[in-house]
Amino acid sequence: MSDLFDTFHTLVLVEELDLTLVPAAEIRLRGDRMRRRRIALQALVAASVVAVVAWGTLIGGWSHGRG
Repeated sequence: MSDLFDTFHTLVLVEELDLTLVPAAEIRLRGDRMRRRRIALQALVAASVVAVVAWGTLIGGWSHGRG
């Protein structure tokens, strides 16, 4: 005999959350979009770091070279 609480818990969750099945293709597309955004953000951060380091090196070289 199944547990009454488990049956009640399952029924309440299904009714409250209105669970619907999402097609696998939609899940893959969402994952692809998230992956592209993450890669674009990583590229932006990497380019920013390179720019800051290059700027610091350029300014540092000028200040030491002319002083």
